[in-house]
Amino acid sequence: MSENLEPLYISTGKVADGENIFFPRDKIIRKIWRKLDRGEDLLLVAPRRIGKSSILHHIQKNPKKDYIVKYLSIMSTDSSNVYFKQIYKTLLEDNEIYGLAKSYFQSTRVNLKNWIKKIRGIGLEGIEIDKDEQINYFVETIELLQSLPEDSKTILFLLDEFPDTVSNIAKYSEDEAVNFLQENRDLRQQYQDINIQFILTGSIGLNNVVKKLVHEDIINDLIHIEIPFLTNEEALLMIDRLCLGLERDDICLKLDTTVKEYFLEKIVQNHPYYIMMIIDELGDEVADSEKEIGREDIDKVIDKIIKSNSNADYFSNWKTRLKDAFEKKEEIIAIRILSHISKYDTMSYEEMKKLDKKIDLKAIIEVLEYDGYISEQNSLYAFNSPLLKAWWEHRVAE
Repeated sequence: MSENLEPLYISTGKVADGENIFFPRDKIIRKIWRKLDRGEDLLLVAPRRIGKSSILHHIQKNPKKDYIVKYLSIMSTDSSNVYFKQIYKTLLEDNEIYGLAKSYFQSTRVNLKNWIKKIRGIGLEGIEIDKDEQINYFVETIELLQSLPEDSKTILFLLDEFPDTVSNIAKYSEDEAVNFLQENRDLRQQYQDINIQFILTGSIGLNNVVKKLVHEDIINDLIHIEIPFLTNEEALLMIDRLCLGLERDDICLKLDTTVKEYFLEKIVQNHPYYIMMIIDELGDEVADSEKEIGREDIDKVIDKIIKSNSNADYFSNWKTRLKDAFEKKEEIIAIRILSHISKYDTMSYEEMKKLDKKIDLKAIIEVLEYDGYISEQNSLYAFNSPLLKAWWEHRVAE
């Protein structure tokens, strides 16, 4: 282990955010900024807990000099106007943006009184918008942004869980959901005088949500960036740094090279969350000793993770999120497919077709592949993660 190595502290319950907590993904972050510098709007794509939100938080805390970066988690937002109210409020809470907008309205003397009237006050906890005002916040947001000077900094919105918002709105009205997507596209495309860009991401696939609304073209301006799993080199570095981080708790975790390689063989995909979970459990195993970890310890800990209740929320979320992705009949077929694969390792398309000849099987497979459950190789579908496969067989499959 290198003497210059920095410790990395385990953070499995919340977003890995901050020094010695966030594991740097320099290559993907550089790629994101390259696309942004070209004026693109981005959609980050990756399975759950691979680090999308952590990357967004890192970008927010380390903006380029010509950007004002705003992060919003909008998972529970369920109406278009509430969404744009959050955007509007966030803009006004920035002193620079508020100051520029106020100067514009003062200089033009256009609607200054009405504009100020909508804002009841600005304090330590941000602005308060008058609840009695009947406001179309999409229109207000456009007007506010158009009031900013052309040479002002680019405003970059990082919108976490954006697909959930679309899904939430669609539950009430598919027409409103389509209109919401169109307004967002208009904001990205139609107002060329506005310096604003977006990075969207979420735990469910935006493409899958939009496909249900039969308006896939409405998001075809977004550049997709896939957040990859860690390379073997990155994964080994992460293991070393996590072991070093455990020393803060007086835990000495020793893994030699062959054991670390076996560790990565067992998880197949170098998912940072799985690596963190396993190191955390290994640390508990040796908390009162200096035992050197062997292969049998890796097997024991992985089995414990799969069968214990302490990690049930993470794994069970993979099952419950199918309700958001599918109608009930489709959900049942998806669960049957995944249960079959968990028990028998693979499943062919022809075997899947026998489950229900009338259902749109290709659409189901597309969602399961896009959201990171399974992938196809040599005409057979298998789980991407051995851990998820084992949990599914243990907890879900009959």
